Amino acid sequence: MHTAIALVTAFIFLRSVYKAVQWFYRRIRWGRSKRRQCAAAQELRSTTEPFGELVGNQAEQITTIIRLEAIGFTGGKDPFTPSDLSTNIYRIFNPIIERKAWLESNTATSVSHTLNGFELLMPSPGRILDPDTEFSEIHVIFYGDIAVAIRAPGHFDIFEEKRAPWRFARQISIIETPISTRYEATGGEESPRVESKNSERVIRYMDDAHAILFNDQCVANGYMLITGTAGVISLMMALFLTPVISPLIPATLKSEIPWLPAVTAIAATWLTLILAFLVYEHFRFNKQKIVVFDRMRQKVYISQSRRSEPIVVRWNELQVNIHQHHLRAIGGEFAINHCHLQLQPHPTPPGTSVSFSMQAFSSGITVWQSLHSFMSRELHSIHGMDMGMLEYRTGDPPRDDIYLLKRRFKTTFREEDLFVQIGWSFLFFLTLGPLPYLLASRCSKWRVLQARQRTNGLSES
Repeated sequence: MHTAIALVTAFIFLRSVYKAVQWFYRRIRWGRSKRRQCAAAQELRSTTEPFGELVGNQAEQITTIIRLEAIGFTGGKDPFTPSDLSTNIYRIFNPIIERKAWLESNTATSVSHTLNGFELLMPSPGRILDPDTEFSEIHVIFYGDIAVAIRAPGHFDIFEEKRAPWRFARQISIIETPISTRYEATGGEESPRVESKNSERVIRYMDDAHAILFNDQCVANGYMLITGTAGVISLMMALFLTPVISPLIPATLKSEIPWLPAVTAIAATWLTLILAFLVYEHFRFNKQKIVVFDRMRQKVYISQSRRSEPIVVRWNELQVNIHQHHLRAIGGEFAINHCHLQLQPHPTPPGTSVSFSMQAFSSGITVWQSLHSFMSRELHSIHGMDMGMLEYRTGDPPRDDIYLLKRRFKTTFREEDLFVQIGWSFLFFLTLGPLPYLLASRCSKWRVLQARQRTNGLSES
């Protein structure tokens, strides 16, 4: 017991020293670098007149670049702030572009180049060029005091758009740029006429009158992580809780079962952690955005949270934007394939859109086809629809359940080698066997029930 307390105390002390040194380093080295770079950026903005502005979807394109290439996939902790994005486009002649020293930074945003002394975010089309390429001019916009390159005449232009047919649906006209593919339509337009799928399982409920979309994180893999983590934390907490629980257990029981206090502490801690997580997830769903399609009234309800008033949109006026971005992360040379299906009123008031992440552009198209078929009374149920995901088969329910455990168990012990089987068996016992699958299934049902309760209120509004 004393050894455990000593180890925890030593860890806290070393962690405090590390944080203190890190804070002083950032205040001195990074602070000095930030002041110099920000001053250079502000001087350019004050002495150079902008020659244009971002238009249409260009601001959203820049937003995605910053999130994916500079923040989202490289460990940055700074949240993206749209108000820091300027729409002014600046033309800079004979720019000096260099690699930034890794010890210097002015934000947690990952930026690997400098432009005339201040930080420059170079998107994918610019980074694939020869590092020794010299630009006669470069066009940038500013996110705070960081420049974001949007084009270099004769070399790259991230807004160079062209229309092209999509390979699996020739009747669909899409817009392509060097870093993205975009499809836009409204409910009143002709359906894409591709196979209906419940890709990513975003359609969570459907009956004769309503279809409900929302993001559901109640998946077996997630609950395996939660139950396993709770078990490990319980083992550590038992060192401190055993002396507290021991006096509460009769002496006769402790003499017969010496390890009873420790087991009681582990079980109590594990149950408390799991119940706290389930309660948190239950109430967090009240802030979850849901979209309700009412085909009886031909209306769509966008609910931002349980307490906010829903946004009512006529089906014919609902706009869909399906974007797929092909970027490369700053922190490494690996591709980012990010797609989202965005539903919004038309015209779009600020903060009224809802996005669903997709694994591929075709997934967004097939979900939109499913919604179109539902609203036109061609589709009546999500049961039996292909979810377009590995491990799942046509006919599976739109949630994880024991069927998935059985399938994984059979696949693992038939096809994998001995070491994989041992590891999987250890994980199976660590998470108490089928418990994560039962929790995921039950929580998914609870969320559908919550969404339906909110749907009743939406339909009456």
